[in-house]
Amino acid sequence: MNRTTQRGRAFGSALIFVLAAAAVGIFPVSAGSPGPDGKEKEGAAAAAAHPRFAYVATEGGILSFTADSATGLLRSTGYALAGFLPVGMADAVGGRFLYAVDDYKTLWAYGVNQNSGRLTALGGSPYATGLSPYYCAVDRSGRYLYVSDFGSYPESLYGYVIDQATGLLTPVPGSPFRAGSSDFGLATDPVADFVYVVSSFNDAVYGYSIDPSTGRLANAPGSPFHSGAYPVIDLVSPSGKFLYAVNSAGKNVSGYSIAATGALTEIAGSPFAAGFAADFAAQTPDGRFVYVTNLGSRVTQGLTNVDAYRVDSQTGALRQVRGSPFPAPNNPQSITVDPSGNYAYITGTEPGIVQIDRIDSTTGALTQVGEFATQVGPTNVFFTTGATAVYTPRFAYVANQGGDTLSGYTISPATGALSAIAGSPFVTGTAPVSVAVTPDEAYVYVSNSGSNSISGYAVNSSTGALTAVPHSPFATAGSTSSLAVGLAGHFLVALDATANRIYSYNIASATGELSGRGFAHTGKKPVGMAVRPGGLQMYVVDAGDDTLFGFTQNIDGALANLGGTAPKTGRAPSGVAVDVSGRFAYVTNQGDNTVSGFRLQQTQTSYAMELNKSPYAAGRGPSAIVAEPLGRYVYVTNQDDGTVSGYAIGPAGNLTMVAGSPFAAGGAPKSVTADGSGRYIYVGNGSSENVTAYSINQQTGALAIVPGSPFAAGASPAAITSTALIH
Repeated sequence: MNRTTQRGRAFGSALIFVLAAAAVGIFPVSAGSPGPDGKEKEGAAAAAAHPRFAYVATEGGILSFTADSATGLLRSTGYALAGFLPVGMADAVGGRFLYAVDDYKTLWAYGVNQNSGRLTALGGSPYATGLSPYYCAVDRSGRYLYVSDFGSYPESLYGYVIDQATGLLTPVPGSPFRAGSSDFGLATDPVADFVYVVSSFNDAVYGYSIDPSTGRLANAPGSPFHSGAYPVIDLVSPSGKFLYAVNSAGKNVSGYSIAATGALTEIAGSPFAAGFAADFAAQTPDGRFVYVTNLGSRVTQGLTNVDAYRVDSQTGALRQVRGSPFPAPNNPQSITVDPSGNYAYITGTEPGIVQIDRIDSTTGALTQVGEFATQVGPTNVFFTTGATAVYTPRFAYVANQGGDTLSGYTISPATGALSAIAGSPFVTGTAPVSVAVTPDEAYVYVSNSGSNSISGYAVNSSTGALTAVPHSPFATAGSTSSLAVGLAGHFLVALDATANRIYSYNIASATGELSGRGFAHTGKKPVGMAVRPGGLQMYVVDAGDDTLFGFTQNIDGALANLGGTAPKTGRAPSGVAVDVSGRFAYVTNQGDNTVSGFRLQQTQTSYAMELNKSPYAAGRGPSAIVAEPLGRYVYVTNQDDGTVSGYAIGPAGNLTMVAGSPFAAGGAPKSVTADGSGRYIYVGNGSSENVTAYSINQQTGALAIVPGSPFAAGASPAAITSTALIH
């Protein structure tokens, strides 16, 4: 099901997020002086706020990210199931709990990991709710959650009491409450006890007062209030003075002033013109600017854009800013302003991206500065506030093919130097050639090519020491050449270069044990693999037929080929990496000493298109490749000349050699990893049996050897990985 079905229009799939932190409301409340009505003035200086975690809604689940308000960068940390089509989200109790409604009668509740932002379903979740819940929001106290339902009538507004200790939900007295028909958008007042729901069928806004002691709702005086044609979303300004309703069929925005009783009075000049099929709205935290996405039409894509308005702080009237409307991705489902007010995030379901625009704090104008891929049906971006997440390098692990061991190291955050972990090296199977670690650093896995098995280890979170998980090693059907962790740590994926297959294994979260989930066919001789951020898709290079194969992983771990023709790489590809945005893949080609670059974008004929300036020159025998996690540089080990090539990633994905490249390494460098902070890279040298460590110049991408490097490894190191602590 999608919004074409739900709204009877070509709206695409829907998943809407609402920021409603315990004491914040939909947007951070401004810290300015109150106006004559006792409410703060729009545009007054807002208290400093920073995004900590971001959540991107997709069909069937929620992707979690850390967020950086200085750069706009989002970094994937996990994935959580949320029913077939979740359609609303809100957080409560200082961001400790998150709630999502699925349009098939359910309401999901999650606990939020305060370090990584990863979600874990609470006991008792999901809860039963209306026929087709669509949107949800938490009141200003953080005690009550409200859910709109476009499939129920006339009782289509549900209320829940939030247990402040556990996050569990119980119905508020009198729930559900009577509202209109086809209720979509819902907004709570950040400074008063009111909630508002738009009824698309009735062309109206329904207003309610909230009993602060029970959460029970009562109709606001004069409710319902007339809107334009087919309202689909509403928002209350940070000051609580104004409400805006986006009227999709009317191609405009209705504006209202909010009285002390919760009653609405239409603003002079309302409604304000918007674009074709106006669909979603967001406002900056200081209340100065409002943005509205316009879906346009599938026939005339030129109408797809974002209207930007300046808000009159006294009257609430909207006026288009200079340069408006601004470009948007195809089929834009939503726009979200991050809590700092620096960036706007616009979701586009075709081809599945989130566009990042920088907001001019003076004019409100939008300028695109990037985008990232979310793979399936992204419909909104939701932020929680807090200190910006910091990544601290922790451990590194090297698979020693000739010694049947795994070397473990701690990483010095200050210098990048390596120190052997107590008990290292750890025993593996025969001829280990690949190593992978789960995103939560709980487990490490090693493929043993000589004994047809996978060894699994539990990681001591304090020391990095390894202990075999129960029943390890796990037998494989053949000799595995490469490992990766898919679907945000839920599954391990392994390549079999002899049978030309890719295998999927479930990872038991409590023990780390593996159980098979089937396989899919690859091209000839699969040798390298990379997982797209979020873990829903992975890309495999096949040395036997010089191709890049794409796969998707379902929520049960099953693998399937992506549609279309597998694009050609250079000769004898050996390694592949995907950048942090998920938009680009890079492949090392040992047969012609080049690196191929691809844009990852599903079309009718393929899932990857070679970049216009690809391939790029490398050293002799390019083998392993890594894209550092800040999205700026790519590094390639050149096995035959003992060097590392460094490249800067351009806006369109093309690579440019960094100054000073190539950089000296040890003998036969075969593997490379970048630490989570983006400050260091580590290269495993096969013939000199050590690890070369480098610091990355953040401005130029140039590499400098860290003090004490190289660091001893075992016999014939073949693979390396590293971990980082998020705090």
